Amino acid sequence: MAEESALQRLADAGSDELGRLLLRAVRAVNEQIIGRLAALGHPDVRGPHTAVFTNLDADGTRAVTLAQRAGMTRQAMSNLVRELETAGYLQVSPDPADGRAALVRLTALGEKFCNDAATVISQLGAEWAGHLGDPELEHLRRSLHALIAYPTVA
Repeated sequence: MAEESALQRLADAGSDELGRLLLRAVRAVNEQIIGRLAALGHPDVRGPHTAVFTNLDADGTRAVTLAQRAGMTRQAMSNLVRELETAGYLQVSPDPADGRAALVRLTALGEKFCNDAATVISQLGAEWAGHLGDPELEHLRRSLHALIAYPTVA
């Protein structure tokens, strides 16, 4: 009974807590973006795949570097890269600087995906401005930047 009470207390404390609201907002935004991209012909791309696209350099990036940038294990990143390579979004080839390593690069389909994603994100931003109003959206943007810059306890 004490465990249920403690769990209920935790749920009650976090139901309208800012961190939880931010997580819910991120999930909602990602779902909208991924859904719209699927409708544009990218049904194979899932939310976790964005960790690859957002950390990839134009001239290619090693999977280990992608994993470090995304804050995930090499194995998890390698799985995402393999899925996107199989779907035709990425090409993995030997690194000319080190034959033991491989570089991950966009294919033509990967470039189309990135261009489509940029368009969808811009459209969504315009919709938010229409829904919230430019001043409110700008206030939200400034507040989020301030929270991101807030020092954390080490």
